[in-house]
Amino acid sequence: MKVLFIVTSYWAYGELLIALNFANKIKKSGYQPYFFIPPSHEKILRTHKIPYSLLIPKLGKVNRVLMQDIEHRHCPDYVILSDFLNYYFCEKHYGITVEDLKIFKGKLGTFDNFCWDLDRQGMDTYGFNAKTVSKVDITKFGFRLTPCPIANPLMKNENNKYYYPLLDEFLPYNQDIKIKHRKELNLPQNKRIILITSAVWQETYKAYPHVTNFVNAANKIYRNILTRIAQNNIVLYVGPKGFFEEGNIPSNIHFLGQLSPDVFEKYATASDLFITRNITSTTLAKLALSGIPSVMLKNSLFFTPKTKDKFKCPFKPTEQVEEILNNLEMCYPYRMYPVGWYTFLEPVIKDNPYINVVNEVELFDEERAVDTIWDILENRETVDRITENVARYRGMLDKLCTPSNILEQIGYDEANNCCL
Repeated sequence: MKVLFIVTSYWAYGELLIALNFANKIKKSGYQPYFFIPPSHEKILRTHKIPYSLLIPKLGKVNRVLMQDIEHRHCPDYVILSDFLNYYFCEKHYGITVEDLKIFKGKLGTFDNFCWDLDRQGMDTYGFNAKTVSKVDITKFGFRLTPCPIANPLMKNENNKYYYPLLDEFLPYNQDIKIKHRKELNLPQNKRIILITSAVWQETYKAYPHVTNFVNAANKIYRNILTRIAQNNIVLYVGPKGFFEEGNIPSNIHFLGQLSPDVFEKYATASDLFITRNITSTTLAKLALSGIPSVMLKNSLFFTPKTKDKFKCPFKPTEQVEEILNNLEMCYPYRMYPVGWYTFLEPVIKDNPYINVVNEVELFDEERAVDTIWDILENRETVDRITENVARYRGMLDKLCTPSNILEQIGYDEANNCCL
């Protein structure tokens, strides 16, 4: 059986990695994956040794010919969109539309990372509701593959929707591994090590005035937290320096730049804690479910120029945080920094056992954020509780269908329906 994965998002890698993860799993069961990708993803596809064709930016006629060629030469039994929403709006970049999917005779499907069928008020982006998204109906894109996390593994497969474990292989993480990798990486054994990451897309946000002001404020508090933690520990920073390039940088914060996956995983398993500002991160999922204690710094505070006078902070802020909030005209919530998606992700997070694995804490509640980090670093009972929650969550994942099982079920249902 042949499976075509169409990837149109050229600036973010999360959707590509989820599709590749699925492809590599079904490949082991005899399925033959093929990818249709932007040029920016070619290097990654080469390392996975999966055949592919390249989308050509701005040339719709050429891309349609390429799609016809893929259908003629490979005849995919399944055609899976890595991101149906991005595909819906990709005509500007690649000149192809939803209608062009009719070129393929195979069964159409898409990844549904965020459970789009749940009731929600909209997609809050940079503090505003993205109205254009309401036009898109996911049910028109066939069967839905829903990876856990971030989706809730306690939900049942229904309405052409299939929950499956995003991960089934985890990093080895224990005291012996930690000691071994610290020796190999020339890291001290007598210090606590905190790992953080930054992505290029997080540094290329929409530069609206209210967004720029909020991002500067959030980055300042984030920097304060990291600087305080780095006083007696080591912070390893993977990715572009971004806002950290300005001012004095504490000597205990080490910038590692971009790392290969193998080297990054070695640094991860040498660490005591991982900190993120993106609950949807596939890196967070892999590290947290490998047993590496993880903290998610979110923001739920929200006010606009019209509502600021009535705003009351639900916790006692530090003097600096209070001053920063007072100087902001608009403060918007996020679970995926700096885009937002706090309200959008709320129904996915509700009653989701993943939150028992990842410690969520308010960014602007600086004292509590620092105390939470210290508690994980110093309190053995806290780490044991996290370890128990991880084991419990992984047990839930073990009960889900595998990617190969899902495709077999879809094929079986299709065959039976044809016989009716």
